[in-house]
Amino acid sequence: MVRARALEGMSVFEARRKAKSSKKKSLPTRKRFGVVDHVLFHPKRPHAVGFEVRRPPWLYVIQRKPAYVPLDEVEIDKESLRLRSGQVVKDRAAEKRYGFEWDMTVIWVGMPVVTKSKESAGQVRDVSFSASGGTVHKLYLTGGMTADIAVGTKTIEGSRVVGFNGSAVVIEDVLEETDYAGGVAKHAGKGAAVAKVRAQSAARTAIAAGKAGAKVAGQSEIGRRAMRGLKAFTKAAKEAMRDEDDD
Repeated sequence: MVRARALEGMSVFEARRKAKSSKKKSLPTRKRFGVVDHVLFHPKRPHAVGFEVRRPPWLYVIQRKPAYVPLDEVEIDKESLRLRSGQVVKDRAAEKRYGFEWDMTVIWVGMPVVTKSKESAGQVRDVSFSASGGTVHKLYLTGGMTADIAVGTKTIEGSRVVGFNGSAVVIEDVLEETDYAGGVAKHAGKGAAVAKVRAQSAARTAIAAGKAGAKVAGQSEIGRRAMRGLKAFTKAAKEAMRDEDDD
């Protein structure tokens, strides 16, 4: 199994060239084809299908369009990828061969995740998948840095990943039965820790909104009256956070 984020930034080398003389073996030179920018997934199904590769600029100056390389056209090593053949399948030929358009493929890393019942599950932190067939093995979720540190993270088995619905990666309704890994909640009251992170996140959002809106809202009488109410709410939010810390 390989992981999407580990592949990002890896060099992609061209296939080994055949020596002109029959007495010589394949030339050992490693000519770089480009660098993996993103792992691309099927428009609907939970499968990795290829890579978006950033090509070196012509003459070190002229930028080139990215190349789209199908998963079965590369060999994946620990530190790099290598093309299996001397020529990458052209975009249209690949689209006809694999049954989808490259423009419709999806970068899963960073995508929002929801359950089949529309419950938010965070975002995709990473994905592990089969290097040979692209089948998703595990989906690693994140709720943001604060939540990951305090509560921990969740990992969803590939068999419970449904696919992509056009706006988010969809998983089965498994959040309640999936435990958190890591985080301070592992060593404390898990429910209390989760509640505290959510409450503090909401409070900080309110405080930030109060600061950002103060200048604009203060320009009118209606705005000033609204700001007095918002300041009262902000004060209550800060006190709630202090109460949580005292607990």
